[in-house]
Amino acid sequence: MTQLPLLLALLWPFYQFSTLPGLLPFPLYALDLLVLLVVIQNFRHLRQISLSKPFLAFLLAWGISLAFSQTLSLPSFLYPARFLLYGFLIFTQGITRKQVSLSFIFLVITGLAQYVFLPDLRFLKSSGFDDHYYRLTFPFLDPNFTAAAISFGLIYLLQFRQRKYFILPFVVALALTFSRAGYIAFTLGLISLNRRFLLIIPLLAVLVILSPKPFGEGVNLTRTFSITSRLENFRSAGELFLQNPIFGVGNSTKISNSYLYVLTTTGIIGFVCYIYLLFILLRYIHFNPYLFSAVISLLTHALFNNTLFYTPIVIMVVLTMVASKAKT
Repeated sequence: MTQLPLLLALLWPFYQFSTLPGLLPFPLYALDLLVLLVVIQNFRHLRQISLSKPFLAFLLAWGISLAFSQTLSLPSFLYPARFLLYGFLIFTQGITRKQVSLSFIFLVITGLAQYVFLPDLRFLKSSGFDDHYYRLTFPFLDPNFTAAAISFGLIYLLQFRQRKYFILPFVVALALTFSRAGYIAFTLGLISLNRRFLLIIPLLAVLVILSPKPFGEGVNLTRTFSITSRLENFRSAGELFLQNPIFGVGNSTKISNSYLYVLTTTGIIGFVCYIYLLFILLRYIHFNPYLFSAVISLLTHALFNNTLFYTPIVIMVVLTMVASKAKT
């Protein structure tokens, strides 16, 4: 049991590969069970922190929205239940900066290995995934979320003396995702950090230009389909919000913007609670400018994808916050 936090700190990037057999009418992951065990093990360390009240206020607003939802179901409660469970990870003991740093390195190694040895993922389309071709997508099987995690990890790791060894592989990995949202998020995160790191941005630009671009829309940086589809997605989200602007619709899926997701799901009340939670979060982590800027990159990325509610990224943020308070 004492090794559970270590396992979680190292294995969170591989969440998508921990799917359990479909015994239930909703997806269940082995890492969900690992998180549950870690939370139970550390429950005795429960203590008051400044994030607790806004976090619980947002969950209460979400619960009220679900209670009045016309599509009320057991699986719909899994989203706030998971969010609550991951939030309790903030009380975890025994997670170190070294462990979390290694997890980011594993993430990048896994992604680069996939790009080199398994660049053609079009066979996964039959399993419900996008048919990516020559894009770095591992370990999340999605280049956009993977780019968000790489960007977060690189900005966070810049604070350590060993940064010169991992800057290049991280930037290469980010370039190979061909995620424009990832590039924008990383750039704004760096700008919010320190001017002396801005030279990484032209390095990223050069690597993007030099990266192989075989046929396919995914590696075409001038592609417009994803832009128009997102705009249509945002329009649909606005229409959904207008159905119940005060309490929201309870649960809305496939919205490519975390803020619109909150607005449509929990309404104005939940949205205000969530924005306040983000404000308190930024104030809570302001002691570490690298973590602060890494979170800024995620908040930017969330304008283009539902990043802030993507399970591995939620776990990543909480574990990094815990590790940042540790001495090693």
